[in-house]
Amino acid sequence: MNFNYDYIESLIIADLLNRTTADEKDLLKQLMVEHPELEVVYRECKEALSTPDAQTARQNAAKFDAYTLVTPQIRPGRGSNFRMYLAAAVLIAVLCCVFTIFRERKQNVIVPSDRMVLVTNGTTIDLEGDTAIKLNNLSLHNHQKTLSYNPAGMKTGESGTLNVPAGKFQSIVLSDGTKVMLNSETRLDFPLIFDGPKREITIKGEAYLEIAKDATKPFVVHLPKSTVQVLGTEFNVNTYDDDEKISLISGSVQANTNGESVILKPGQQAMVSDSRKVKVAPFDVDKSVSWTKGIYAFENVTLPEVAKVISRWYGLQVEVSAKYKDVVFFGIVDRSQPVEEFLKRVQFIRKIEFIQKGNKIIIQ
Repeated sequence: MNFNYDYIESLIIADLLNRTTADEKDLLKQLMVEHPELEVVYRECKEALSTPDAQTARQNAAKFDAYTLVTPQIRPGRGSNFRMYLAAAVLIAVLCCVFTIFRERKQNVIVPSDRMVLVTNGTTIDLEGDTAIKLNNLSLHNHQKTLSYNPAGMKTGESGTLNVPAGKFQSIVLSDGTKVMLNSETRLDFPLIFDGPKREITIKGEAYLEIAKDATKPFVVHLPKSTVQVLGTEFNVNTYDDDEKISLISGSVQANTNGESVILKPGQQAMVSDSRKVKVAPFDVDKSVSWTKGIYAFENVTLPEVAKVISRWYGLQVEVSAKYKDVVFFGIVDRSQPVEEFLKRVQFIRKIEFIQKGNKIIIQ
C-alpha cells in the first residue's frame, strides 16, 4: 500500500492523542503491519509523549480541540485558563519533539530494493563486497558478509536500517554483541546503541538470531504480527508466508500477540496467523535453519512454494504453470550452485520443462 508521509505523520500523532476514528485506527494498524518501520516510529513518538510532563499536559489540555492545541491563541490570564494554556504550550513542545523524531526516522524509511545497503542518519551505505567506512562517529566494517561497527562516540537515539535484497544474505553484529543473520528479502531496523531499558529491533523477512545475554535488558524483536522477548538465546524468525514462524533453538522466548502470550521451549515453533492466533508445535531444527548454511531443504513442498524460495535466493522471477500447482518436491537447493543445476534435477525427477529468459524462469 502506498501512502503519503505527511498524512501518516498526522495519523500517528492523532492516534497518540486519541483523536483517530475507528477506520483511521484500522488503517494505521494495517500500515504498521505492511511497513514495520512505522511501528518503530510510533513507539518512539509514544515514548516522547509518555514523560510525566507530557502526560500532565495532555490531561490538562483535554478541553482543547486538535486545532486549538496546535495553534493556541494565548492571552494573558489567571487561574485554570492560564494553566491550560501553559499545558497546551508544553504539549506543543512535546509534539515538536515528535515531529522531529518522525522527520529523522522518515529519512530511513525508503531503501533501495535491489542493493545490499545500510541506511543511517539519512545516509545510504552500499555494502556490496568487503567495506571499511568511517561516517562521522560511526566506524563500519563489512567482512565476509558480516557487518560490525564501533558504537563508541555514537549519540543515543541514532538508528539504522539494513536491507537485504533477493539473491543476497548478510549478517550483522549489533552494539551489544548480538548476531543477526538475515536471509534474502529481509529488512532489519535497529538502534545503533541500546540505551533504554530494553533492546528492541524490528525484522521483516527471515533471520537467525544469537542473542547476547544481559539479564538487566530484555531483548525484544518486533515482527509484523507479534513480538518476541528473550534474555539470551538462539532462535529463527520467518515472516515470509501468511503464518509468521518463531522457532526456538536454545534458551527460552516469549511470543506475544493481541494479548495472547506463549513461552516456547527448545524445539518448539510458534505460528502466528493473520488473525493473530498462536499455534505451538514441534519443528525440525536442522531443516528450519538449513538456510543459514546456504542450503534450503524441501520435504513434501509444492512446486509453487519451491519457486518462491528460488525467487528470493537467486533474485529471479519464477512462474509455475497452474498444472503443476499440486506437484510436491523433495530435495535441497544449494545457494553456492547455479540455479540451473537445481532446475536440471527438477527436470530429471519430475520430467518438467523450463525456459529461462534473462531474469525470468518459466516452468511449463
